[in-house]
Order: sequence, then structure tokens, then C-alpha cells
Amino acid sequence: MGSVVSSHLTRTDTHATDLDVQQCADLERPTLDLVRALLAVTARRHDTSGRCTHLVLSEFGTSFTDRVRRHRLQGAAADLLEPRSARGGISQIASRWGFPDHADCTRAVTRHSGTSPRDVRERASEDLRGGPEAPAGPRRQRSRTGER
Repeated sequence: MGSVVSSHLTRTDTHATDLDVQQCADLERPTLDLVRALLAVTARRHDTSGRCTHLVLSEFGTSFTDRVRRHRLQGAAADLLEPRSARGGISQIASRWGFPDHADCTRAVTRHSGTSPRDVRERASEDLRGGPEAPAGPRRQRSRTGER
């Protein structure tokens, strides 16, 4: 069962940038169903139930949802640090890791790491270059209307 889920997730990841919003939405339900089935199979393999698995995880202060969320955040963070992923943009990283949109991914990464995806990416590129470059000048903040 794990190989079926892994294959599905790998193929979805590989083609995520080619999918439109509706196709991504259409994949959400079967993907969640596969993950739930994997949880059930894993629980059965350990002679327990999905509910018991949830209870065991809760004893460790976590949940299945927390573990999935953490996995998504770690994957997005790894992609932000990966120079080859820089071409794709934060929206594609968000899509690849199951965030509904760029803004949702940005909020989650910022809440988790204390810094925005853009800043994570800038720090990673500074590390690759050997340090920060001289600032080009102060960055102007956008107003709520999107004007500078």
C-alpha cells in the first residue's frame, strides 16, 4: 500500500506544475483517501486501529494531521533552500506541497520559521554566494492597495 501512495504522490509531484487549479482540486480527495487507507493499513499491520494510532500519537503530543503538516512544511522549506527549486517560484512550491495557494504557504512557513519564504530563499542564496551582498537601497513597503 505504501508503494501505491508513494507512486501516486511522486507522480502528482512530478506533474504538479502542469496542473490547473481544478485538476489539483480533483486530486485532493483521492490523495486524502489514499493517505487514510495507508493509515488504516499501517494500523492493521501493527494489529491496532486507526483510532488507536491517533491515540498513541496524541500521547507523544502530536497527531496524524500535525505530522502531515510538519512534513509539508519541511518539504516546502527544503525546496526554498534548494537552488534548483528557485526557478519554480513560491507558488509552485506551495502547489507541490499541498498548500491551497501562495499566501497560505507564506503564512504557514512564516508561522513555523518566523521568517517569510522570500527571506528564507534570500538567506540561502547569500550562503551560497558567501555572505550578504551590499544592499541596493531601502526596500519600500507595499501598501494594502498594492501600490508602492
